[in-house]
Amino acid sequence: MQDRTETLQIGSRAPEFLLSPLNGQGIVSLSGCLKRGVLIVEFMRGTWCPNCGKRMAKLELAKDEILQTEAQLVYIAAEKGDGVWNPKKFLTADHPGRDRPE
Repeated sequence: MQDRTETLQIGSRAPEFLLSPLNGQGIVSLSGCLKRGVLIVEFMRGTWCPNCGKRMAKLELAKDEILQTEAQLVYIAAEKGDGVWNPKKFLTADHPGRDRPE
């Protein structure tokens, strides 16, 4: 793991990633996703973050439309599945941002 972060600029290529999905098995990679088509990546701090929750709610409302275009939607968060980041709970619970995204 790198000990520094570089901000991507417009036109930059995203670095390869290999991550374990919370909603499935195996490994998800950037190159694997891109082989299947367009990829939308949303970086999240966690479901505890009000702004992240609002963005996630908006994207979930648009998820069917996104999938109809054959694009994929991936959320990436630094926390582990059993930690602060809990998208399963967010998507099934009465979360303030979930029902009324601004």
